[in-house]
Amino acid sequence: GEHLVAPTGSDLSATAAGDVLAAFHYDLNFVTIHGRSSHGGLHIWTRDGIRVAAHVPRGCVLLQAGAQIEMLTAGRVLRGFHEVVATQAAVEQARSEPVLHRKWRVSSTVFAHVRPDALLSPLLKPSSHREAQVSEQVGTDAKSLCARDQVRAELEAIALAHRN
Repeated sequence: GEHLVAPTGSDLSATAAGDVLAAFHYDLNFVTIHGRSSHGGLHIWTRDGIRVAAHVPRGCVLLQAGAQIEMLTAGRVLRGFHEVVATQAAVEQARSEPVLHRKWRVSSTVFAHVRPDALLSPLLKPSSHREAQVSEQVGTDAKSLCARDQVRAELEAIALAHRN
């Protein structure tokens, strides 16, 4: 299928507080579904550029827009930026744990993608001058793009795929 489940783990007993576990980035897909992690550390950015610690309550998930939804909404819904950092509390807790598996930060994320052969083309027109500016900046006013080509271009841009 077009979706990816990506569990990740980091040994917090071998990590210092403030260490970056996943650097500042956005996701190239349609929507990212963050589950509750074992030790926190996920930080997200607001539209105003403010970094906020994300707290996912038990039984809940955090949905974050990816680049594909930004393209489809002509910038009305912006891609979400995030990072994962080892917190002081998590590192201290991990170092004091006698049980090995509790020393690890574990999270499970689902990346939902648009079907690869679908055309990514804005479904909405920008409704304000600000949205028109955002649309122009992120390229959502450009011609339509096949989803597989958008994914390939994103992967090439971060050197995870070879250019053709």
